[in-house]
Amino acid sequence: MPSMDSSAQMGVQESVDLLHGVVAELGRALSVRVLVIKGPTLARQGLRARRWSTDVDVLVEPNRLPDLLAGLAACGFETQSSGTVWELLSSHAVQVRHELFSAPVDVHFALPGLLGEPAKVFELLWEDSVQEVFAGCSVSVPSTVDHALVAVVAELRTPQSRADLTDKTEELARNLVQVAGDEGVSVLATRAESLGCRWSAHPLLRSVLGVRRKRDSGVPLRAIVAWQFRRCLGGNFTGAAGEALMSGRVGQPWRHALRALWPSEADLLSLGDVAGTDALAMIRYRLRRITRILPTPGRSSGEHSRGR
Repeated sequence: MPSMDSSAQMGVQESVDLLHGVVAELGRALSVRVLVIKGPTLARQGLRARRWSTDVDVLVEPNRLPDLLAGLAACGFETQSSGTVWELLSSHAVQVRHELFSAPVDVHFALPGLLGEPAKVFELLWEDSVQEVFAGCSVSVPSTVDHALVAVVAELRTPQSRADLTDKTEELARNLVQVAGDEGVSVLATRAESLGCRWSAHPLLRSVLGVRRKRDSGVPLRAIVAWQFRRCLGGNFTGAAGEALMSGRVGQPWRHALRALWPSEADLLSLGDVAGTDALAMIRYRLRRITRILPTPGRSSGEHSRGR
């Protein structure tokens, strides 16, 4: 592809708005279902105030990811990948960029924090999706209730102070109650259970419904441990905790992540996830947990789970 002068690029906000429509239209042309998530769509639904978005996030039906990526490549988009182990361990999306636009597109095939099987999660989000218009194009977005759940687990993976996280969660809860009303609030816990995020989205559920944290039925403990591990690292290894690790400034988040990945004998016994106290058996069990938590090359997290 010939090089383009940077002055020919669109501005960030213009790029974000137009890319919503571009990806949605491409999905329709390929008969690939695509949901636009987060970013300005949350403001459109009244779930948060308008923020400055610097990228576009979409969720594609997992088994059609290669088709959408091929279509994007045919339109001049290039995949952005560092190929590092940090990227592999946090992999749930592929980032693509076009030289015409000054914002990238993150193509998600799974949403960390929604711990149900990725294909099932997509179907649930799709069946209740609604339409918004960007750049004259109709795009599909999750329903208000579903999008609030998506938003809160995304915030939980973003490196930030506890106070900032609390403020954003409470703002999201207030807006959800105002926008969705009693009917929406009444199905919040049920939708969280269906999507596998009663545990991970608990801050929102607690703020809106006052409920206690509850483990999702049908979600294996290893999925919750993997979620906690990724969250401790700020969602990926390039976040604040990853930077601390690489620079030698290993702090509390990294210690929590290591504890999630290699729990103590007391932790394992308290979780009821292992029987017996033989030291060698526990070491073997921990090693099996690591292979379950960390994805292998060429496999999505959903495929990794289904392989057992």
